[in-house]
Amino acid sequence: MNELTLTDDRLRDLIRPLLVELLRDRRDLLRELLLEILEDLALGRAMNDLDSDDAEPIDRAEIFALLDR
Repeated sequence: MNELTLTDDRLRDLIRPLLVELLRDRRDLLRELLLEILEDLALGRAMNDLDSDDAEPIDRAEIFALLDR
């Protein structure tokens, strides 16, 4: 059986045109991806803040209202 190897440089050469096309032609997908990342980061930060002793409970509806902005 033939073995296929892929170096970091070759992988980068293969992925780069795909990313360029994504940035050029599908900005909507990139925007959605970045929004998802930011929401996940914000949720993680909020969860860490809840671990502190002086944290007050937050209403679930209030959280979703902030996410819907």
